[in-house]
Amino acid sequence: MAELIAKENRDNTPCGTNWTDEFLLRNPEVKTIIGRTIEASRINSATKDVISEFFSAYTRIIERYNIKTHNQWDFNEHGIALGCGINAA
Repeated sequence: MAELIAKENRDNTPCGTNWTDEFLLRNPEVKTIIGRTIEASRINSATKDVISEFFSAYTRIIERYNIKTHNQWDFNEHGIALGCGINAA
């Protein structure tokens, strides 16, 4: 996600190997958590059609309300995911 935001700002520099650690040091209010096992019901319900419809609906909302990239956040019931890295959410 960080690289996509950078590209929006015309910066094509890729994230370095220490980017996540440095980001967390600069932003102590952002925390990481260890990933959890996904329940079988979630895995089985994530079909190609369901995911495709989700992104179609998401795109329609973004376009309808003219939501800019800098106002879009990635979060779920476990918290907000920022940056690039493994288990960052």
